[in-house]
Amino acid sequence: MEQAAFLQGRAKDGKCLLRDGYLFRIGKRTPKKSYYTCLVSKCSSTVCLDPDEKMVLSSNGIEHNHAANPSEIEVRKFHQKLRQNILDQPNTAIPQLYKETLSSIHASSEVLSQIPTFSGIKNYMYKVRASVRPPLPKTMEELQ
Repeated sequence: MEQAAFLQGRAKDGKCLLRDGYLFRIGKRTPKKSYYTCLVSKCSSTVCLDPDEKMVLSSNGIEHNHAANPSEIEVRKFHQKLRQNILDQPNTAIPQLYKETLSSIHASSEVLSQIPTFSGIKNYMYKVRASVRPPLPKTMEELQ
């Protein structure tokens, strides 16, 4: 059995399973297993994990009908690292965090071309930061 590795994702529970260069989303959970299916909709490859989602129990043995996309994985890792930097340093300016995260990754030009520009990801970054800050008061009474 191998260890399960996860990336931040847009799946039901916000994470994607990374295995052999392919990404999987949660499909179904039972008390004994969690079933993950390939992110590509026409691919029927699946993986089963233990209930704690720590170890890969099995796979259905069906080969993927598409090539692995390592640049997509690197872009998702960038998003994950950027989100973590924002959560760790909520008082640092968002443009500065974007520049620092972008300069810290060592990726090919293909991957860098797929990373969103600051203006394309700006709203997302501000929403992440707002999630850790207290809400602004709406009335004067809330200030006291």
